[in-house]
Amino acid sequence: MTLPFDPDHHPATIGSPSYRPDLYASMFRLDSDDPHRGTAIVGGIWRAPQYALSYLLGARLILEQAMSLGHMEEVALPVAFLQRHCLELGLKNLVDLARSVHADAQRLHALQAGIGASPPLIEPEASWGHALPKLVIEAREALGAIAYDLPNELATLADDLDAAEDGHPDRFRYERVGNPRISSPSLSASIELPLLARQERLEAVFDRHLVYRPDALDRLPDGVNLWEALQIESEALFQALLRFGVGP
Repeated sequence: MTLPFDPDHHPATIGSPSYRPDLYASMFRLDSDDPHRGTAIVGGIWRAPQYALSYLLGARLILEQAMSLGHMEEVALPVAFLQRHCLELGLKNLVDLARSVHADAQRLHALQAGIGASPPLIEPEASWGHALPKLVIEAREALGAIAYDLPNELATLADDLDAAEDGHPDRFRYERVGNPRISSPSLSASIELPLLARQERLEAVFDRHLVYRPDALDRLPDGVNLWEALQIESEALFQALLRFGVGP
């Protein structure tokens, strides 16, 4: 199929009633791309990608085009994969940040107790696997260690996506799932994918729990979301450790 390309079309002008432009606002740069040449500049200190949001936005853009042109079936697999991948990354980000906060809190406690400068505690990163239920367990444990809770709607969404994958994280990425010796077709029977509804749920979850907005400090203590609270606590611990002369 041929997709129309409008070089002046900006994601913030998408017309869907369910689109949340403020969710993606931090990603847009005035000088980021040259749409006429089809190029993009990514990486480095000043252009560090927001991976989870990038995949979520990618799913939204494809979905908008597909709904407009009537080609939902043709792009269902990439949309479904982008949606599950952004949630996977969101969970892994929570695990990594929560474990970092826990490690820094332990270091600070040792210093305050007069034990002396302690070496950095090496907290394991989130699982390198892709199974959403396992990541939910890791996120609950990591957050619980620092007295935070994983939002129920985030866990429920992960369960729903895992059910659609039938327990196979690669179901929408490869034609076969399993292992090289015992594999089966990924989609041997037809299934219905509620892609728009899932996109709206994902965007709502990110909006409520997984994005940092510039005015977060002004909304303390009760107006910040989970990701903002963790980021603020991480920065506070970093500054406290610096006062002891201890760097990262």
